[in-house]
Amino acid sequence: MKYLFIFVVAGLLAVTVETAVAQPTDKPTILQMAPVNLGRVRSDQVTQHQLSLLNPTDATLKIVNVRLFGEGIRAKLPSDVAPGETETIEVVIAPTDLVGNWEWGIEVETDNNRAKLLRYTIQASVYPPIEFLPSRRIYFSVFGDQSESKRLTIQNHSTTPFAIVSLEQSSAIFDAKVVVAEGSKLEIVITVLDSAPFGRHSETLKILTNHPERPVMRVPMQIFVKPDIYASVED
Repeated sequence: MKYLFIFVVAGLLAVTVETAVAQPTDKPTILQMAPVNLGRVRSDQVTQHQLSLLNPTDATLKIVNVRLFGEGIRAKLPSDVAPGETETIEVVIAPTDLVGNWEWGIEVETDNNRAKLLRYTIQASVYPPIEFLPSRRIYFSVFGDQSESKRLTIQNHSTTPFAIVSLEQSSAIFDAKVVVAEGSKLEIVITVLDSAPFGRHSETLKILTNHPERPVMRVPMQIFVKPDIYASVED
């Protein structure tokens, strides 16, 4: 059996297979397959998945065009499917440098109007090998005579263990202390001091580690210190 190999790096790539296509008289049918959710996927790992390519007609289904949507997706599928049979689409997704909720798509066009276009959707939540929770950026909004603390968790999903060696602060309006220095889940408590001056401050917490590839990790911070009486203008 012949196979088609398709891949896309970014955006959209269409591969067309030349074949003799009869001119049908019936209206083309679009088959929307149920979405496939891969759950949480690490950005530095390749994910493989199989999709079913069903021929619901009584004639051989020849694939004449394939379109892929999304970054880092490849697909391998047969060039035709026998009547009433099911073949497999081999999908490989390499979500390098992607973070967050992502969606990929595959459109398979055939020569038969009774199954003219088959659409597949694949979804996943992509996370990095080293994840900052609840966010890589820290935001504070406090009154001038009050202090506020937030906990930053560094989740190590990779196979490379590391520990926090020390912390460096960009200013003295906040304080940072290491609560858990090593393991798969590291923790830091960041506190804006009650002596912080009024105004908006852009600060950085520098985390020094013994990680062989990431000895320095930076956490940007936005700190807004308000006076006791504060008014904002809204549109």
